Amino acid sequence: MRNEYIAIVMVLVVLVVGYVYNSYYTTQTTQRTAQTAPTAPQPFALKIAFVKLPDNVNLGGKFEVSWIIDANQKKRTDHTAVHYGYESRPGDLSIDVTPGNSGYPDLVAISGLSEVPNVFSVALVAQDKGTIYLRAHGIFDGKNYWTEEKAIAVK
Repeated sequence: MRNEYIAIVMVLVVLVVGYVYNSYYTTQTTQRTAQTAPTAPQPFALKIAFVKLPDNVNLGGKFEVSWIIDANQKKRTDHTAVHYGYESRPGDLSIDVTPGNSGYPDLVAISGLSEVPNVFSVALVAQDKGTIYLRAHGIFDGKNYWTEEKAIAVK
């Protein structure tokens, strides 16, 4: 009878060890698969918007303009700037519109390579009375990204 108990205990031990081993192995395999499963790359998405812009300035006065370029991936650009002029260029500018084709004759650029997401600032001087029309701009992967046009009254 004692041998039967020992045999039953041994069978139970083998079953428990097998269950524990199987549970551990399944958990490890699932975790490993989850960690190494390739994820589909997200398409590049970028937003560009002004964050600091005065409503009006004095003639000859220096003022600061800031904009943010927010992206879902870290990227570098060698061109981000504020393009401006004294004539309005309404409407959306597509990614195909280059600075030379934008209609804004002047610009103040950030020099060197810039990484996004980031906030950028430049100083401008109001040289003529009227209204300054401006857009912030950045080039990423050969595509042009623009803010909507903003206006600043010059007194």
